[in-house]
Amino acid sequence: MPLISRNPSVRTMASVLALLLGAMGCADAADGLTGPDWRRVMPDMGDWHEIDVNSLVPHEGGWAAWTKSPSREVDMPEGMALAPGGSVRVRMHVECGQHSVAVRFLEARFLAADGQLVQATTFGDPDTDGFPSPGAVSYKQNAIPMICAAAAARCEGDALEWPLPTDDPRFVPTCKAF
Repeated sequence: MPLISRNPSVRTMASVLALLLGAMGCADAADGLTGPDWRRVMPDMGDWHEIDVNSLVPHEGGWAAWTKSPSREVDMPEGMALAPGGSVRVRMHVECGQHSVAVRFLEARFLAADGQLVQATTFGDPDTDGFPSPGAVSYKQNAIPMICAAAAARCEGDALEWPLPTDDPRFVPTCKAF
């Protein structure tokens, strides 16, 4: 039995389906719709804070996205330390206001230098009391406002432009969903 049908309408339908799946980014389902797209907050600073702009989704009246950064003592829960080269991935919820961003952490993953998961937690669990909580953050060049800028750009159908000047209205998304 041939792998491709000899019937022209079946071949056309299969071609259209393949084009649609490719256009929707479903060609590699293991990586999600399009896979991660990590963007550095400070491009000239090497391995520093980044956000995955493809992980950005509407969440509880705001937005959620994954961030990553090298491990620093200030980011660690009480009693935890990672060897040099480790990293922290945090999924955070942001509500982008006119002058500041309300932030709360949703999940955290602590990775060793070789990428192995050391610890994962969901915020709100009893063992997360020792984690830092940012609260409200002003607009400046860091991962949290970059999430707002990415959401605002996507609301307008534009690509993320970064860095933006501080107090730029493009930090505030004009939509609640994509």
